[in-house]
Amino acid sequence: MLIGEAAQERAVSGWSWVGSPMEVLRPHCTEAVSAVLRLCNEACQPVTPWGGKTGLVHGIFSDGTLALSLERMDRIEEVDPLGKTLAAEAGCILQTATEAAEAHDLLLPLDLGARGSVSAEHGIGFEKRDYLPRSRSQNEVALMRLLKSTLDPNNILNPGKVL
Repeated sequence: MLIGEAAQERAVSGWSWVGSPMEVLRPHCTEAVSAVLRLCNEACQPVTPWGGKTGLVHGIFSDGTLALSLERMDRIEEVDPLGKTLAAEAGCILQTATEAAEAHDLLLPLDLGARGSVSAEHGIGFEKRDYLPRSRSQNEVALMRLLKSTLDPNNILNPGKVL
């Protein structure tokens, strides 16, 4: 558990300040999360959950709110190549899940772009171009191509990298 200044420091991400949590609880398992939420419910204590705490998707809370950071629950529990499924704990960041899927020749079709860094891939790029039909219909791909050619008729924006 982090309290006081340590809780305040943990609330600041590389992107923004997200508020002033009263405390930051960092459970390591589902049972601990359940126990914390049960006690908070009984005490009418507001709780804001944090996932992997990468800084891109975070909860905003008011003063006095308890932050429930799931960042310690970051393990991949199972990858089933035959069933094409991956089970991960709630604090597992997308980069970790993506790498675990790729290690089994699977594709995780969710990508916020930043992965474990502050840079992002804009558009589809070389690496994901071949996977686009797995996540989008033919009509969606055709619409993307139409939009690209309409907005960039001379193909000067990322030539060859996007559709």
